[in-house]
Amino acid sequence: MPDHCSLTLLTRPERRRRWSEEDQCRILAAAFAPGSTVAAVAHQYDVATSLIL
Repeated sequence: MPDHCSLTLLTRPERRRRWSEEDQCRILAAAFAPGSTVAAVAHQYDVATSLIL
């Protein structure tokens, strides 16, 4: 049995994240760079693939 356990309890809905324009451009550039996939970049930034258009 592990000596340490961690639990995150969300008691209310999370608020929408506000991405700066610079962050948005960085995510889009990474998602559409040669050899990358939208799914991998979405996972990296913890966003849904449907949000990267």
